[in-house]
Amino acid sequence: GPAFVPAGIHKPAYLVTLSPSIGQSVPQTGTPPVSPSASNTDDVSGPIFVEESSIDIYKQGQNFSVPPNQNADWIVNVTLGLRSAVAILQSSLSLSFPELNLTSSFETTDIPVSTNDTFWITALWSISDHIPQRWYPHNLGTPKLYNLNVVLSAPSSNNSLSIVNFVTRTGFRTIELAQTRYSQADIDKRGIWPGDQWHFKVNGKAFYASGNNIIPFDPFYARTSTDQVRWLLESAVKAGHNMVCPEFYLEAVVTLQSESFS
Repeated sequence: GPAFVPAGIHKPAYLVTLSPSIGQSVPQTGTPPVSPSASNTDDVSGPIFVEESSIDIYKQGQNFSVPPNQNADWIVNVTLGLRSAVAILQSSLSLSFPELNLTSSFETTDIPVSTNDTFWITALWSISDHIPQRWYPHNLGTPKLYNLNVVLSAPSSNNSLSIVNFVTRTGFRTIELAQTRYSQADIDKRGIWPGDQWHFKVNGKAFYASGNNIIPFDPFYARTSTDQVRWLLESAVKAGHNMVCPEFYLEAVVTLQSESFS
């Protein structure tokens, strides 16, 4: 274990003030949960703060007990956790993938004044299976990622005013744990002992995990650099690994890995 136990605040902390009105001077916000913040300044302003965001992409009809149909359409589930100083009626959420030339808008639930509790809004976007290129682990294909633009707009006297605007990277893939029984053909031809399979499937292709645990890069979080993370991950790829797992100490002391790790 580390000689020094990580403790205390290891990431930037912010005091967030929310404006009680919507005007043309409201800045567009950045990536949650740092937003809202005006460009080129440390000032935090605006009527809405994005406390949490979740992007989940899966197949139509897929759930924890139903395996994905690889030919079904994709569902892009975008959920935002908001703190708002104003009540916003008839707001809309716009989602787009510029590389795919896809854009869709959704009417959202009216947003009430909510500074003490998080208010959630969700949009579900259906995209045809054949449009995006799928993400694969590096040993099965290309780890393709796309930019997803998210814009929350509110009506104003002249036109629609953007009050939340951020971009995040994401990909299209399915993953499932295969635990079906080996077929008689596998038993006869491969000499496998009768029993259940235990491996993952990514986009319907068998995926066998090969990798190592990663301990925190440095007990002093601020000393971790992007170059360190890149060197380690590139080394793992060259060694034939397709998975790395952050290691948790038995003392339940956890150092979160650098943001560049993801």
